[in-house]
Amino acid sequence: MSAVTSDYASDVEELLGVRKAMLLIPVAIAASYVLAGLVPLLVFPMFFVMKGGNSLVGPITNRYINDQVESVGRATLLSSVAMLRNVAGVPFRVGSGILATWYTSMTAVAILGAIFLVLAFVLWSVASPVSADYEPPDSGNTTADAAED
Repeated sequence: MSAVTSDYASDVEELLGVRKAMLLIPVAIAASYVLAGLVPLLVFPMFFVMKGGNSLVGPITNRYINDQVESVGRATLLSSVAMLRNVAGVPFRVGSGILATWYTSMTAVAILGAIFLVLAFVLWSVASPVSADYEPPDSGNTTADAAED
């Protein structure tokens, strides 16, 4: 699932743009959590949405970071961002375990999805994580085309 969806990341980015993709894909993942909590039959599709969505977001995020950073230190920054994502995920993993002891696991998943949706709304309302004037470099421009320019 991850391999197939990551193969389409550039198509999704081209279709939606970076800003919309970085908003809609995580929101779709979180919405699938909430829906699975309400309709247990949606648990199986939720796993596909989760794995596929994460595989779509990863390449789009990495490209955005690549475009924002000078070439010196780029690999270090990408590695640091990956580590920070893992560290930031620790409280959610602990919180999901605590919620799962208080509620059923499906209710805990739905609560986590709802919390993510609220936090995403607040984040995008306060300051968009993707610059409004961001334009990705023209990926179709080859070195031969650049030499002619």
